[in-house]
Amino acid sequence: MEAFVPGGAGAAAAAMAAVGGFVAAAALAERAGVIAPRKRPNAPPVGGFVAAAALAERAGVIAPRKRSNAPPAVPGLPIIGNLHQLKEKKPHQTFAKWAEIYGPIYTIRTGASSVVVLNSTEVAKEAMVAKFSSISTRKLSKALTVLTRDKSMVATSDYGDFHKMVKRYVMSSMLGTSAQKQFRDTRDMMIHNMLSTFHKLVKDDPHAPLIFRDVFKDELFRLSMIQSLGEDVSSVYVDEFGRDISKEEIYNATVTDMMMCAIEVDWRDFFPYLSWVPNKSFETRVFTTETRRTAVMRALIKQQKERIVRGEALIEAADTTLVTTEWAMYELAKNPDKQARNIERLYQEIREVCGDEAVTEEHLPRLPYLNAVFQETLRRHSPVPLIPPRFMVINLYGCNMNKKEWESPEEWAPERFAGGRFKVADMYKTMAFGAGRRVCAGSLQATHIACAAIARFVQEFGWRLREGDEEKVDTVQLTAYKLHPLHVHLTPRGRIKISMLSVPGLPIIGNLHQLKEKKPHQTFAKWSKTYGPIYTIKTGASSVVVLNSTEVAKEAMIDKFSSISTRKLPKAMSVLTRKNMVAISDYGDYQKMAKRNIMIGMLGFNAQKQFRGTRERMISNVLSTLHKLVSLDPHSPLNFRDVYINELFSLSLIQSLGEDVRSVYVEEFGREISKDEIFDVLVHEMMMCAVEADWRDYFPYLSWLPNKSFDTIVSTTEFRRDAVMNALIKKQKERIARGEARASYIDFLLEAERSAQLTDDQLMLLLSESILAAADTVLVTTEWTINFANQTNKQLIVSCSWHIDQELLYQEIREVCGGEAVTEDDLPRLPYLNAVFHETLRLHSPVPVLPPRFVHDDTTLAGYDVAAGTQMMINVYACHMDEKAWESPGEWSPERFLGEGFEVADRYKTMAFGAGRRTCAGSLQAMNIACVAVARLVQELEWRLREGDGDKEDTMQFTALKLDPLHVHLKPR
Repeated sequence: MEAFVPGGAGAAAAAMAAVGGFVAAAALAERAGVIAPRKRPNAPPVGGFVAAAALAERAGVIAPRKRSNAPPAVPGLPIIGNLHQLKEKKPHQTFAKWAEIYGPIYTIRTGASSVVVLNSTEVAKEAMVAKFSSISTRKLSKALTVLTRDKSMVATSDYGDFHKMVKRYVMSSMLGTSAQKQFRDTRDMMIHNMLSTFHKLVKDDPHAPLIFRDVFKDELFRLSMIQSLGEDVSSVYVDEFGRDISKEEIYNATVTDMMMCAIEVDWRDFFPYLSWVPNKSFETRVFTTETRRTAVMRALIKQQKERIVRGEALIEAADTTLVTTEWAMYELAKNPDKQARNIERLYQEIREVCGDEAVTEEHLPRLPYLNAVFQETLRRHSPVPLIPPRFMVINLYGCNMNKKEWESPEEWAPERFAGGRFKVADMYKTMAFGAGRRVCAGSLQATHIACAAIARFVQEFGWRLREGDEEKVDTVQLTAYKLHPLHVHLTPRGRIKISMLSVPGLPIIGNLHQLKEKKPHQTFAKWSKTYGPIYTIKTGASSVVVLNSTEVAKEAMIDKFSSISTRKLPKAMSVLTRKNMVAISDYGDYQKMAKRNIMIGMLGFNAQKQFRGTRERMISNVLSTLHKLVSLDPHSPLNFRDVYINELFSLSLIQSLGEDVRSVYVEEFGREISKDEIFDVLVHEMMMCAVEADWRDYFPYLSWLPNKSFDTIVSTTEFRRDAVMNALIKKQKERIARGEARASYIDFLLEAERSAQLTDDQLMLLLSESILAAADTVLVTTEWTINFANQTNKQLIVSCSWHIDQELLYQEIREVCGGEAVTEDDLPRLPYLNAVFHETLRLHSPVPVLPPRFVHDDTTLAGYDVAAGTQMMINVYACHMDEKAWESPGEWSPERFLGEGFEVADRYKTMAFGAGRRTCAGSLQAMNIACVAVARLVQELEWRLREGDGDKEDTMQFTALKLDPLHVHLKPR
């Protein structure tokens, strides 16, 4: 018997279908009257009667006769048999009543078929173990035959080579002991997510009852998706539907619709001699459900061979686990004193074993009362009251309510499983997991999920049912699924220490071997799908907390800033910045002074007004150069980066130093260097050196060992940067000494009062930072904006091609500006342009991973404890690709930022500019330059990517800089 509790909805559906048939056929017989058969009804299979007779003899129900040893038969009517007595939706209760009269084994007639019903554990186990060889074949209804493709699921297949093969597959890859270890972190994350949601709901409205099922169901389905498909799918495009469907619709198609359709009844199952009569309403429902399920599953998985097994797994993990856990929490939350004592006994057991630590699966063997709660819930509320038919029906409800085997069986009393008589590992003490060769494949996962969840729920909350719900014990149709979802009042208990999930690694090196490629932000994002938005990794001797969602990142940068305000820099960055740059320095007096200076002198609102003419000349120069290149060779693609970066660097030099330096004499070089070489030294070489890794950063206890190649690269880069910057500063100091004052950052910093606050080294580093930032990050944003605006890749642009995107922007500009050139004054009236800018920042943030921070005080993030001394990294890339925060995040879709008009504060709607006190100082300038540049470029030129460049999206090492410079064909408008 496969999977009656977590991990077994295939069997659940089979049982529901069988007894559902009794009910529906009874109703049909009552309405239609007695139908005379055309020929002799089909006789029941010989194997079933032989086994039933042997079972009856052993049970002592019937004295042996000369001609027959068949079980007693419940009296019925001609033709329809006992169908008229099974009109209610709880046939398992009727079977249990008949057992008191006819004994633990008897037969009933359902139309043309005879069915043996077993109602005691002893007889049921004999059937499933001792007589298994005679009773191993499934008898499926028409609905289940269609939905399972003629017994192609583990739980519904006949015992044989195929069944053994697919069961071995599901055990090896998902439900067995080794596979369960692999998914351990996923289960832990599932329970933590539920608890976080409960805490949030209680905080939002502490007096309102919450619906347990809504929270539990969503996380269970998430778990089943990860286990079955490898990821938590938030949406999928289904060819047959011609559209994307949401996660909720996936759930309905693969779980809800399947469960409901499984109990659809075809009255022809009970009167097979009438199979030629059409039943169109039934056939339409079943085949529609099967078609939808198949379409969705084909969209979710590529290999047809895996489809049915994994489709079953989706139902199993997502449905039946809920039944057990919901009933357990219902029983624990009931108001009477007895239940109150139960929950307190469980809470005290957890406190004694776990203390302030969160319950984990390792604790389960030491929590006997928790195990008793679980087993008693399975006994009293088995997810499947009737085991699927094998030409006989096992009434699990009757077995577990047998007064000869259980004292006061109608009571929920965990104590019956306590007291040392049972072992925690004995999960087969009730019949809920079946017995013999068809024992439930998902029993181990059922125990892990339900027990750990129940324990954590009780550990963190006091539970109380909504008033008036104490007697709401009805179930949905033929299942043990609560008809009324569990509504509870929760009271948070004292905090417990919760450690976040860790990505498994190797001894000593931790996860370093998994970060060999130059795109760690993508690896971090993949891990977040398994370990959640916050987890830890080991980089040698250090623990690093990685944040992958906007919500958690903002909590760290704003709410918990006082505990996480220190930078933790690698060796290369420490040498190059000496922690004296605004973006890199620790938060404190120096950082506040330096940021105030750059805002007043260069990047703030008033300073930006001062440099507006310079920015406009820069954009005009870019356009003039582009027009000239097109006129010289209108058919060849041009390199946009070469033109744009040259003018951006000129702007950064003018703002920082007061002039566009063409060359400078560097004493250390003994020669004059050109503007191109200045750019290489101050920008290109700095960016390349900043990502150089020193293995000693990961093993500080080996810092005494030399790393000559690294040391040479870093020291050479630092020396060259210092030499060029000192030459540039010297030249400007000479200018200022001559009385040639200019509006520039260096003039501002060298004023007497501010100059006294800075050392020569600090002055050099602050000016170096201003040149580097202005020349690099704006390029990244503008180049990607133009690239995406030219895309024709369907995966990137769904709603429109580049031509339509370009025309939308062009028409907006025409409507607002007419024939006048776009200026910064026009930006508030260009919402689509603003949306294009923000969408580019979201999809290609200039800095995919923010510089590491250091947790200097114990704190909490997302409910997890984070110890002082931990490093922290914010993965901006993952924040922007979070499917919970963004719909279809892999698509470039500016429309997502439309709808509310433009505000200056909108530039913080993505994480590209950071948040809190360390928000980017250059955000205003970045938006002004990029938006006006893109607008003017589209206003004057039509753009088309070089042929073959549509899919070139690789980036340069750790940055978001395009690996392949943007090459375009331009046509003047």
